[in-house]
Amino acid sequence: MVTKKPKGLGRGLEALLGPKVAEAVEQAQAADAGLPSSLRLDDMVPGMYQPRTRMDEGAL
Repeated sequence: MVTKKPKGLGRGLEALLGPKVAEAVEQAQAADAGLPSSLRLDDMVPGMYQPRTRMDEGAL
C-alpha cells in the first residue's frame, strides 16, 4: 500500500507572512502621498484633549 504524503497547509508563504517588504513600502508611500509635508504654525489648532489652553508664542 502507498501512504499519502501530507500536503502541508496548501498555501504559499505570503498567505502566512503577509505581503513582501517592497510591496508594503510602496503601499505606505502611496498612502502618505496626499499628506502635506509641512504645516504653518497658524494652521495648527489644539486637540480636543490637549491639557494646555494657551501656548507661549516666544517659546515656539
